[in-house]
Amino acid sequence: MPVDRDADPSAWARLLYAGPYDAAITEITAGRPSVVGACSTPSTSNRPTVLELGTGTGWNAALLAHRVGPTGHVTTMEATPTLAANARATLAGAGFTDTTTVVHGDGALGHPDTAPYDRVIATSEIERRVRALLAGLAIEAA
Repeated sequence: MPVDRDADPSAWARLLYAGPYDAAITEITAGRPSVVGACSTPSTSNRPTVLELGTGTGWNAALLAHRVGPTGHVTTMEATPTLAANARATLAGAGFTDTTTVVHGDGALGHPDTAPYDRVIATSEIERRVRALLAGLAIEAA
C-alpha cells in the first residue's frame, strides 16, 4: 500500500513499523521500480545470516551481529575503501571479528563467498543488478 511520506508522515510511519515485514521500501526514485532505501524492521534483524549493503561506520553491522548472535553472521559491504577499512577496525575492536565480514566492493553484486543470506538489508542506494543480490538469498525471491 503506497503512502506518501511528505503528504501523510503519520500514516507512512504506521505502515513502515506495522510489520511483520521482511523489508520495507522507504523510497522510490522518480517512479522507477528501484529501491533507494530499505528499512530493517524488527523482524528482519534477528535472522542468522544477513547481507548489509552500505557499511558506513559499521554501527548497523554491529547491531545486526549482536541480534543474530554468536551462531549468526553478518556480511557488510562498503563501496568506499576508507570506510570499509575503518569499519573493519571498529568492528574488530568491538569484538565482532567472528560474526562479521566487512567487504570492500559493489554491494549491488552481492558477495557469493558468504552466501546464502536469510536477509539483505540495504542502507545505501541499490539500483543496479538487483537480481544478482536476490540470487544470494537463502529464501526464494519473488
